[in-house]
Amino acid sequence: MKIKFNLNSEAPHISFDGELDEHTADYVRLTLDSLLGEFADKAIDKVIFDFKKLSFMDSTGVGVLLGRFKKWNSKNLQICIKDPQPHVDRVLRISGIYQIMPLFV
Repeated sequence: MKIKFNLNSEAPHISFDGELDEHTADYVRLTLDSLLGEFADKAIDKVIFDFKKLSFMDSTGVGVLLGRFKKWNSKNLQICIKDPQPHVDRVLRISGIYQIMPLFV
């Protein structure tokens, strides 16, 4: 799993490349939590998760996303999801996560 981020835009983009499952969950969780510290001193109200290159996600990945939502929502940061692959989109739709992390258009 590779995570790239662009913090220079109005709404920072965090791009995921690889699989988000039980093998990568801790790495993703720790990386995203460290980014939260970088957002704390900036006037940012939205973060975009770009899933264009996310090739797989299971329920563990959904759990990681829900955990970040809870943590980041308390800091008034909205998370949006952009460009999920069809099979990842299906997992996200079934989980109902789009009700709290809308699709970015």
